[in-house]
Amino acid sequence: MPPSDYIDHYQTLGLAPGATPEQIKKAWRKGVLELHPDKTGNDPALSIRFTALQQAYEVLSDPLKKIQFLQERWLRKAQGQATTTGPIDLAGWIKDCVAQDRKTSTQDADRIDQHALQVKIEELIGHEKLVLLQSYAHPEALLTGGRLLLKAAFALSLDRYVEVTGLLIKIEPANLAWQQEIQQGLLRKKREHAWDRYRVVLLVILSVLLCLLIAS
Repeated sequence: MPPSDYIDHYQTLGLAPGATPEQIKKAWRKGVLELHPDKTGNDPALSIRFTALQQAYEVLSDPLKKIQFLQERWLRKAQGQATTTGPIDLAGWIKDCVAQDRKTSTQDADRIDQHALQVKIEELIGHEKLVLLQSYAHPEALLTGGRLLLKAAFALSLDRYVEVTGLLIKIEPANLAWQQEIQQGLLRKKREHAWDRYRVVLLVILSVLLCLLIAS
């Protein structure tokens, strides 16, 4: 059963199974105060957690929905199936993307470990991870993380950037706007690469001319 079909709402609220209605309401109110978009500035990761929080309270505060949830939870436990906090896993992934973008943007471009950066981005968009994240059916959240990684990847060399963008496009392969963003990034990277190469040649020519002027 994919993660989008089952979410352990007790885990979402940070409660143990069997929590009282009062405890459920208290945990929900606390979460709302901490995660409301008006307070978090519509942070994408926190917005996902806020939505999950609302869904958890909706289920656990409704007698009929709660009974259905508890029956399914018991069945999964009896069958030895794992539970999941659903969208919160997606929120955690976005946090990792944000952290990578911040780390890259605060480093000296010449001191960035190209191999380590490429490996980290590829880990965040590995096939198995993408399959899991896509099962949450939240494309905008995926694209939010994808754009952060695309921005971080710009610090890579052209060859590495091409490899990474080939994986990034798989986040939403049918999304034409996302394909265009990838292509625009590639075009910018190729222009930067060409300029760096010509700049070296130009500096050599200027150095030769300067030497000739000094010698004359």
